[in-house]
Amino acid sequence: MRKPKRQVYSKGELNLMIDSILHPLATGDSAVAILLLDGLLHSAVEQDPGQSIQKFIRYSLPLIVKNNHDKPKRARRNSLMIHGGEKR
Repeated sequence: MRKPKRQVYSKGELNLMIDSILHPLATGDSAVAILLLDGLLHSAVEQDPGQSIQKFIRYSLPLIVKNNHDKPKRARRNSLMIHGGEKR
């Protein structure tokens, strides 16, 4: 009789690996895509859609909203710099 296979990594270890790989990459224009990928990978590890959605809303969504909220300010600031500070 075979022994059941032991998981190579625990869920906690897998989640830590996901975070340590993706979080440093979540900067600039790619931040939203990286945070969405982060949420999907954590969801795949946890295999609990309800809990995954709650954690995504609690941890990732505020970062995505903040990132998108800051973009118009940066775009306007860049536009002003390009056009010599003139308001258009």
